[in-house]
Amino acid sequence: MFDNPFDSFHKTVGKAKKEREQLDHLLTVSTPGELALVVLAAGVLLLFAAWLAFGSVARSVALEGVLVDSGERYPRGSSSLQAVVWLERDLGLNIDAGLPAFLEVTTTDGRVRSLEGTVLNLVAVPLSDGAVPFASTAPVTMHRLRIALSQGPEFASIEGRECRIVIELGSQSPLAFFARRPS
Repeated sequence: MFDNPFDSFHKTVGKAKKEREQLDHLLTVSTPGELALVVLAAGVLLLFAAWLAFGSVARSVALEGVLVDSGERYPRGSSSLQAVVWLERDLGLNIDAGLPAFLEVTTTDGRVRSLEGTVLNLVAVPLSDGAVPFASTAPVTMHRLRIALSQGPEFASIEGRECRIVIELGSQSPLAFFARRPS
């Protein structure tokens, strides 16, 4: 383009402008393999757009806690459990009664047992008197979570055991999922 140092700048720019390719000549599909690649890319984009418009994303939250009470026994072998968990301040607002919950409890012999149930309630545990000034600025708070089990546990003495609790919060559209601001 700038091969001849004696041409004026305007002549050089004019030649370069004439040599540019037109946009409609840049993409030429000349073989069946290239056509298949273009169709595949268009199909993937179409599927992604359909998922954004009509799909759903499951939302759940995983909590680490300690079981503190085996709770009440109900007819047909079911019972309830209570666990102490630490939650982010705004996350507790999303957990309501009736949401499905799955527990993983480590037993005394080191095996992990799974339990299913539903959330009965979530209650914030007040902090001791010395920590009250920090309660409004703390990013997490202690809660007592009560879960009704669909079947009673097959093992005895679960109090004081560490557990992992997964609560399903429901589902939302992918657009709403991507549009939410990170917290």
